[in-house]
Formats: sequence, C-alpha cells, structure tokens
Amino acid sequence: MLVSRNQDILDIVVYTAKASLILGKTGENKEQIMALLARKL
Repeated sequence: MLVSRNQDILDIVVYTAKASLILGKTGENKEQIMALLARKL
C-alpha cells in the first residue's frame, strides 16, 4: 500500500513536471495544472 501510494505520488510529480513544462511557458495555465492535479488526487 505504501509503495503503491509512493508510486502514485511519483507519477503525479512527473505528470506535474511535464504539464508545467508544456503549459508553464505561457504562465497563465497554472490554474489548469492545479485542476488536473486535483482530479488526479
């Protein structure tokens, strides 16, 4: 369970990093990233 949870967190971190790189260039999509994160959590 713990390992699974940690893996989920890692996946979220990687996903967020990719989303930040893709969307962060405009700087106005931070809310979209947070919304996606909220959905994943």
